[in-house]
Amino acid sequence: MQEEKYIAAVVNEKLVLLTYSKLQRNQFDPSLFIYDMGSSDDGFNPLFIQKQVMVNHYGTLLSSVPLLNKNMKCLIVNEESFTELDTYLSIDSYLEMTEVDKDLLIYSQLNKKEQVLL
Repeated sequence: MQEEKYIAAVVNEKLVLLTYSKLQRNQFDPSLFIYDMGSSDDGFNPLFIQKQVMVNHYGTLLSSVPLLNKNMKCLIVNEESFTELDTYLSIDSYLEMTEVDKDLLIYSQLNKKEQVLL
């Protein structure tokens, strides 16, 4: 059976995994931080990240580092702070990556997107 792959994305310069589905949180490695993304009413524009979203769910993020601190209920995102990449990763591959590997992936993907826009 093939391992499920998730969309690689960037939140405030941190590599995360994204799925448009709601996930059963108890089925994942406890070292992962899991957040929901809320969207605008049209469902196509991510607006914020919080622990759980009940209405206007855009997707679910899996992160190896916290995206919210203890005092934050949500994090507002825009096109500068949130980007979906053209790469898919399994959870195991993601967890095995070093910080340098993650930075290189982010840089190469964002650089490729900039070149397309030029």
